[in-house]
Amino acid sequence: MLIGRGTELEEVGRALSANRLVTLTGPGGVGKTSLARAVMERFDGDERFFVDLTSFTSGPILEGLAGSLRFRSFEDLRASLLDQSCLLVLDNCEHVLDLAASAAGELLTVSDGIRILATSREALALPDEWVVAIAPLATEGSPSPAEELFCYEAVRRGLGHAVGLGDDVGRLVRRLDGLPLALELAASRLAVLSPAEMCDEVAVRLDLLSRGRSRGPDRHRSLSAAIGWSYATLDADHKRLLAELSVLPAPFSRRAAAAVASVDEVGVVDGLATLVERSLLVHELDHGGSGYRMLDTIRLFASERLGDDAETVERRLMDHALDAAGRVTEVARVADPGVTGMLARAYPILRWALLRCVERGDGPETCAALVAALWWLEDVGHQGDAADAVERVVARWPDSTELGPTWGVLSGLHRYAGRKDQAERAAEQAIDGPDQLGRAYGLRTLGQFARTDGRWDDARELFDAGIDAAERAGQQAVALEIELHRAIADGRSGDLIGAIARLRSVEERAEGFELIGVVGLVFRAWLSTGLDMADAAECAEQALAASERVTYHWGIGSAHMALGATALHKGDLAAAAAHAERAIAEYRHIRDRTGITLALLIASGVFARVGDRESAEAASAARFDHLTGELGHFERNLFTGLGAVVDLDDATVRIPVAELVERLAAIGAAPSPGSVQQPNRLTLVDGICTVQYHGRPVQLPTNKGLVDLATLLAQPGREVAALDLMGAAVVSGDAGPRIDPTARRQYEARIRELQEDIDTATDLGDVGTVEARQFELDHLVSELTAAYGLGGRARRAGEPAERARSAVTHRIRDAIDRLEAADPALGSHLRQSVKTGRFCVYRPDPEEAWNVDRPA
Repeated sequence: MLIGRGTELEEVGRALSANRLVTLTGPGGVGKTSLARAVMERFDGDERFFVDLTSFTSGPILEGLAGSLRFRSFEDLRASLLDQSCLLVLDNCEHVLDLAASAAGELLTVSDGIRILATSREALALPDEWVVAIAPLATEGSPSPAEELFCYEAVRRGLGHAVGLGDDVGRLVRRLDGLPLALELAASRLAVLSPAEMCDEVAVRLDLLSRGRSRGPDRHRSLSAAIGWSYATLDADHKRLLAELSVLPAPFSRRAAAAVASVDEVGVVDGLATLVERSLLVHELDHGGSGYRMLDTIRLFASERLGDDAETVERRLMDHALDAAGRVTEVARVADPGVTGMLARAYPILRWALLRCVERGDGPETCAALVAALWWLEDVGHQGDAADAVERVVARWPDSTELGPTWGVLSGLHRYAGRKDQAERAAEQAIDGPDQLGRAYGLRTLGQFARTDGRWDDARELFDAGIDAAERAGQQAVALEIELHRAIADGRSGDLIGAIARLRSVEERAEGFELIGVVGLVFRAWLSTGLDMADAAECAEQALAASERVTYHWGIGSAHMALGATALHKGDLAAAAAHAERAIAEYRHIRDRTGITLALLIASGVFARVGDRESAEAASAARFDHLTGELGHFERNLFTGLGAVVDLDDATVRIPVAELVERLAAIGAAPSPGSVQQPNRLTLVDGICTVQYHGRPVQLPTNKGLVDLATLLAQPGREVAALDLMGAAVVSGDAGPRIDPTARRQYEARIRELQEDIDTATDLGDVGTVEARQFELDHLVSELTAAYGLGGRARRAGEPAERARSAVTHRIRDAIDRLEAADPALGSHLRQSVKTGRFCVYRPDPEEAWNVDRPA
């Protein structure tokens, strides 16, 4: 929640409208990141990206930056952002100021549509840079913005009752210079100290730290005082844990924290909870799991206290990295679908360990064990960044015979990063080397290049040799995966019958290698579109079910693409458009350029069949921003038969992919000729919200925003007051306190219980319990926030209109975000049709029919 920054939000928005590079400057902890995120949410463009640069330490950062955005390389990022309007937020640039400035300058040359919002303690000093200095929150006024933030943080923690009365809060926020991080840390201490006690304790340290300085750095010392004071309240174990965690690259898992800590696992769980509670750690969900991040100002403070133990803690982290690499490699041996998620979570630590090994000269065999785990980055990203790290390994030990499959892995990383020359060089080194698995990888890379170039005989020969090498290495999953690529080479060259027969054979031999079976099923569904559309549709449905079961984004996108082709063949243009839209969304999620290319050709066929020649040509032209190589015989014949624009000499109209997706959504929302449009349905039963939109089901745990949407959808065109949506807690008129003292104590006790339940469930990975408890917690905090003001004074029932507007707007937008993540077309429709404010309304254009079922 952004408090007291309305003026800055408008100022930065205006600056971004007029300038392509805007930098927010100010002391650490002043709230630059929060403001940047708020600006990003309001940006109206095709794409919005956020990158935290605290994990970048040295060397060129363009590839690492691309990896953080889930692109395979900087060239991939460059190609994907052509002709798009996008905002890139570069956070914490001060850590690598010169490198960040160089990267920003390079990115601004990619496209005129790119705008960059940077946060840094000092300007980037680039031409045409517009600098906005961010000051701390104002501490004057009644209430001041700094007081509002302090009280909000107190209520959010269930400590609103401890704020107290009088001028103590005002004195405290002035002592802390209105710095948001210092205010948040102070609010967390209300459990044991009153504002007056904190003010007296912090005052001495502030005075000491501010002597001899009269300018900006004083604020840094104010923040250091807040951190140091909060640190002083920790017991010895928690102090040691904070220092030990400072070596971990962000985000890190609880397992990683336990690996570097000198306390037992129970102590780590307790310590993490305490550090998060004290705002010394940030808890977040990352790659489907629970992760932690340490603000850099706190990291610097903590690392200084590690002292002589630094080497010991780094050794523990190195051991953990090697263990993580081993676990990824073992899971990869059986092609478990969880391998990509494991690798995504482990990658920051694997990269750190790899670079430390090279720096210290630990030996090629140690590096080889780490590199072996990187083969499955294909569906994760970071390929360019990882390739740069592995290049340091082979440069350090160029003639070593102990590098294992390193050269082969490097060839694959370079290929996915779009670096053909480097990939071929590494592949040749792998083929000439003694390691059979590395040889298999190298042959696979060269086979893929031959297939891309249409050299079908060369591709078959290289893939066959790769299969043989993988089998000699005892890597059956790799052998089967290469055989899948061999089948695709057969199919693309025109031998569909032979290709499908080979795919069936691989599927029969893939028992115990689940991911191989799923990929084979997806490939078979796609190639079957060239022989029998009915079989292709049946196979694609099976592939979709299998991919959704293991949350395999590439498989989900490919299955939808095959279903789009079969629907287009039948003339069901609405279904074809919906499948193409979903395929593009899935492929963009994993930055799969080839997949986006083929999905755009499905879109081209849809547009051509509805008579939109402009969009058909634009979709065909857009594919060239993604395509590597030429279309094969199979793709050319298929898309020509489906009516897509395949051969395009000169595209007179260029339309961003995001706009093409919106046009697809409009077609997908329209009823097919001769069909009867069934009403959409929203049902709220037993804490579950089920939505049927154009026949597509979405199911989410119910929260207040979804209940608000149900109210609006049930009465389209009718304006509903935000006060009415808030319910009894905000009845108008002076009816006394909104919550009496007894209810207040019960609310606060329940909030503390819920937070403990959420922390425990998060540690156990129990997502369902987290969502259910979070829903209740949000509701209670919302009511307390509405009921009590500064100093714990009860608000009267006649002052809620603006608070109701803010709360209802936030929760409705959050609900739409959740629905959009599950069904982009539904989210897009609601975003355009639902208006929020003091009065909220659902006003669709064109009209949509809804049946809403909810408890009485």
